[in-house]
Amino acid sequence: MKRKQMLTLILSAVLLASGSGITVLADAQQSVVQDIQKPTGVSEVLNIASPSEAAENLNDDIEENLNQEISQEDADQERSQKDLDQETTQGDKTNTVIPTALNASMELKASPSDAVYVSDENELREAVKSDKTVVLENDVQLSETLLIDSSKVSITSENGKLSCGTNFPDATMILVRNGAVVTLSDIEIDATKMGNPLHTDWEYSALLVGQGSKLMIGDGMSLTNDRQQSPGVNPRKYGVEISGSGEMNGGQISGFSKAGIFVAKTGNFTLNDGEISDIVNVNYPDDDDPAGGLFAWGSVTINGGVIWGCDVGIFNSNQLVMNDGEIYNNQIGFLNLTGDGDGNVYYPKATINGGVIYDNSDLAVLNKNGGKFILPAGSEVQIIGKRKGLNNFRIMASSVKATYVIKNLQKAELNIQGGHIISESDNEIAVFNDKTGKISMTNGTITVSGTQSIAIANENDSTGEVKISGGSIKVSGEGSRAINGSAEITKEVVVEEPGTGSNNGGNSNSGGSSGGSGGFYSSKASSATSPAIPETPGAWNQDQKGWKFAKSDGSSYANEWVYVKSCWYRIGADGYMLQGWNAINDKVYYLVPASGEMKTGWLLDNNNWYYLEESGAMKTGWVQVNGKWYYLNADGRMASDTVTPDGYRVGLDGAWLQ
Repeated sequence: MKRKQMLTLILSAVLLASGSGITVLADAQQSVVQDIQKPTGVSEVLNIASPSEAAENLNDDIEENLNQEISQEDADQERSQKDLDQETTQGDKTNTVIPTALNASMELKASPSDAVYVSDENELREAVKSDKTVVLENDVQLSETLLIDSSKVSITSENGKLSCGTNFPDATMILVRNGAVVTLSDIEIDATKMGNPLHTDWEYSALLVGQGSKLMIGDGMSLTNDRQQSPGVNPRKYGVEISGSGEMNGGQISGFSKAGIFVAKTGNFTLNDGEISDIVNVNYPDDDDPAGGLFAWGSVTINGGVIWGCDVGIFNSNQLVMNDGEIYNNQIGFLNLTGDGDGNVYYPKATINGGVIYDNSDLAVLNKNGGKFILPAGSEVQIIGKRKGLNNFRIMASSVKATYVIKNLQKAELNIQGGHIISESDNEIAVFNDKTGKISMTNGTITVSGTQSIAIANENDSTGEVKISGGSIKVSGEGSRAINGSAEITKEVVVEEPGTGSNNGGNSNSGGSSGGSGGFYSSKASSATSPAIPETPGAWNQDQKGWKFAKSDGSSYANEWVYVKSCWYRIGADGYMLQGWNAINDKVYYLVPASGEMKTGWLLDNNNWYYLEESGAMKTGWVQVNGKWYYLNADGRMASDTVTPDGYRVGLDGAWLQ
């Protein structure tokens, strides 16, 4: 036995003899079993008294004497080793020399001189009581919860892994409490056997960090769970549950069915590096909630790392800041949601300064229930939809077609002051806002390159709920448009659409008025006739009811078309500008809500495509656009993935399949 191990055992024996070791350990184990065996969502933090002050002082005195003896012995050994090295070098010039780089690497991974080496469960339980580095020499199986109480301990491994034994009785594998600080690095922790087949309604946590305690995860730490081998029917398992504080600087967490990391309301967590992956609830969406790579009910900061292959990458219900990192290949990349389903209400705010959210199968961001999702000024984040032709694991498993990049629902607020929102797929909406959501954009970019797609689709027809006063919206795909629905757009906004080039948004007739539903706000609508037509003389005037176009004598136009700044507008019988769908002289026209411009070309309204001729009239029957044939029903809606009344097959995009 190594001398340092022997001295450690002597120290442990003295502590036990003082009356503070065996009693505390027994009481703690009994308390853990009694408290953890409950079907609760978040395990309560246990409060067990630490060893007496007298025992701690005795520990310090003994350890100081032992350290002095060890230091002297180490010095003697070092002198002897130098003498031996010198003799070996002189006697044998062919000795193998360890390369400098490799030697440095070996030194970095070496355990501290005062490390405690353990080879079984009992030795491990004793070792974690001290402020030491604990090294597993063999595989160690836990028969019940490992309690780490008050100490500052690092746990690593040379050859062994830490796991649960068969019929593991508790709901927690490792419990950190009472101000303990635990660092895990270069160690494999397998939680597969944690789970009781008689209690499938329990919620399990491989690591539970109590209030006032801290967990540090470093390089080489692997926390895993094999869902196929776990006892019971898909027990709800968390990888790490944090009520205190936590920091992840490397390593990986994978295979859990509820959460990779769950941060309770009292907790805080920082992700600097490392990987969280494959967090999937196999019963979702049939009879349970989705699993999340990172559940943030407490305060969370993300400075790096990756989260991928989960039902939901990040589930935020509190204050979260993302400065860097990658969230990809999940079903939903980022879910910002008020409430936890148990009646608790939170007010989530996500501030995204950097990083990238991309290739998530359903959508990149779902902001709902009053959540605030902010891309602040100077943000360099890229939020990207599913790339064309991508088949990720969630797509293949669920056959869900990605149709949105960001969804803003149920009184949620989306604030775009910077960053980049990118849509590359066909038939995709970059930003969707429902009837109760709010959007403001003062800077940043929204780029749409797929066909038949939309940059911003807004269903909220209340005045001022979608305001765009800066940044740029660039749309390049065939049949795609910048905005569907009403919006306030100022002249500072750069809007590019197919056929319009680059233009400043807003004009004198947009005036901040909004109303109607569906339709596009175009930076510059196509004219029904040649731009050489003289403009209609007059001026726009607004009152509480709407807009009028007044003649020079003060009277208003009525029941006629007016041509202003290369756009056509229709004035109704009451003298006010018309908006939305209107039947005029047996033909149907669409006049953009808020601005009133007559629309031509493709139009997406309430999830249906229409085609408006150069005259502005809605087209029915067959129409050829850019070399492709489309069929428009009697009500103007484009036929899709069906057989037309005259017997021709059209595809999902509406084009005739020749």
